[in-house]
Amino acid sequence: MLATFLRKIYKGFDTRNDIEPTMWREILRIINEGTVEGLSRSNYPVHEEAFLNALRHSNEVFAAMKTHQMGEDMAKKLLDGHGKLKSFAQWKDDVSSIASHHVGPWLKTEYNTAIVRAHAAADWREFERNKDILPNLRWMPTTAAEPDSAHKAYWQMKLTLPIDDPFWNEHHPGDRWNCKCSLEATDDPVVRPKDLEYTKPQRGLENNPGKTAEMFSDNHPYYPSGCSKCPFNKGFKNKAASFFTNEVKHCNECSKIDAVINDDEKKNILKAKKLISNVEETHIARKEAAKIYSFTQSEIAAVKNHGIELKSTDVYISDNRILHALRSFKESKGKAVSMDELKNFIDNVYTCDMLFDEEKKNIVFVTNQNGKTQKFVIEPNYKLKANGEKFITNAFVTAGNILEYNLKEKKYKKIR
Repeated sequence: MLATFLRKIYKGFDTRNDIEPTMWREILRIINEGTVEGLSRSNYPVHEEAFLNALRHSNEVFAAMKTHQMGEDMAKKLLDGHGKLKSFAQWKDDVSSIASHHVGPWLKTEYNTAIVRAHAAADWREFERNKDILPNLRWMPTTAAEPDSAHKAYWQMKLTLPIDDPFWNEHHPGDRWNCKCSLEATDDPVVRPKDLEYTKPQRGLENNPGKTAEMFSDNHPYYPSGCSKCPFNKGFKNKAASFFTNEVKHCNECSKIDAVINDDEKKNILKAKKLISNVEETHIARKEAAKIYSFTQSEIAAVKNHGIELKSTDVYISDNRILHALRSFKESKGKAVSMDELKNFIDNVYTCDMLFDEEKKNIVFVTNQNGKTQKFVIEPNYKLKANGEKFITNAFVTAGNILEYNLKEKKYKKIR
């Protein structure tokens, strides 16, 4: 994926005004994985859809900004001292340190920080709900093997403050990279030393994600200093770079992003979700279908490498297969996904993991929702009869809960 990214930049990809979609998706996938892991580690799972959507959007924007920054840093080294394009080999060598940092230690740190901050965010939502009973929060000792001295004073003195104290707006576990501290709700008395010198959060981690539902702050080094330097303010040439799930501000200065994917794909997703709602209400299939996804060229090539040549780039879901996927006997065995989980899959189909099942020759999308792992199976080159016509497409055929370790079987090959 990194090699493809480098080739695109060398061939003239406009890194200043555009964001390369394949790298964006991969970074987003990794940060989303960290977020899901963090949420699942909390003893208080979050089920607030608006809050979860805001976290998703925050990750989407962070991944976009990281991809943009990485591309810009690399593009600046394309020309030599005489203004001539370097050879690819020379340029690749010159940007190797940029690449290794961005997709190596930096990305690992960002992933680990997403785990910590998502965990803290879920905990915070529960603290808010129970503050009438447990009104104070105590800073707990770190679990890090090599503790950061910046927070040591907090947990050594058992710092304990009301949940509504302004201190928590700017100071909290996860406000330093690789922090592994936590908070505990308590009704014990407040402990607030007068002479304590508070350590400033590190840049990009100033916000409390439990309050703002943002994994990283707008002050992160990847983010632009103002609208004039922001790629969102210049518009995207590539629709794949604007797969944002919500109309949420991407910085404090700018107005709302006014699109989810593009208009046509937005209509497709809304149509698919309406189709699911109709099935949920009537339990009747009217032989209707909606498009939910289009495979990228790299995904088509990956499937071809496994012996399947796709006759269509489209993926459709039909009401008949929705009924099949959610039928009662699967529900009684705990294998069925819910209607809401199916809708959430459609919202996130562009970013969730994609595998190829070499035994059944199917394409499998994977999600982690409500503490469960689910697979959504797509049959390639499916003869679908829907919307008053017959056509060949790639069709959703079933879905179900699956044990995560089963996805590590040799038959599953990763596509993205």
